[in-house]
Amino acid sequence: MLPAIAQGAIGVTCRTDDEPAHRRLAPLDHPDSHQRVRIERAFLAVLDGSCRTPIAGLAEITGAELRFRGW
Repeated sequence: MLPAIAQGAIGVTCRTDDEPAHRRLAPLDHPDSHQRVRIERAFLAVLDGSCRTPIAGLAEITGAELRFRGW
């Protein structure tokens, strides 16, 4: 069973022009998780999905290999 898109990911937002906030938040960013969420959300966007659409997807990174499954 595939999870919902970005299930379990924690997101933090800030203003795009707030450089001090970006510097403070940078250590919290996990590059692999960031990439996986972007891929899953791109899949959701292509399907024009929303919180009312039952779309699942999982991006997995193993070494240099990326695998994505969607439903």
